[in-house]
Amino acid sequence: MVHEVDSALSVVYRELEGVPLLRQKISDLESELARVHQESNIQRNELALSRRVVERARMAEDELQRLRAEATKRRAYAKELTILKVKNQELESEVTDLRSELEKSTTAMQEWKQKLSTMLGD
Repeated sequence: MVHEVDSALSVVYRELEGVPLLRQKISDLESELARVHQESNIQRNELALSRRVVERARMAEDELQRLRAEATKRRAYAKELTILKVKNQELESEVTDLRSELEKSTTAMQEWKQKLSTMLGD
């Protein structure tokens, strides 16, 4: 029985000798676990940041498309405005010509009335 006790004590001592090594392994594993958690948090934050960047880029692209469409409309309006200004100038010129013609016609009519009145009065 003494031999069994010695054998058991030997096993216990060997196990006890391994405790510091096991503690070191546990400490190393805890450190590794903390590092993995930290990396996971960093990756999660990077992913959230990437999503925000992508969303902002999408919003900027949408705004760019809206501004391009607005610029296209404004160019069309500017072209139409130029055409309308030219047409307006043409119409103003035509009105001026017609007024001049009306004035000449009115003067001619007055002259004819005067001549007719003179002829009828004689």
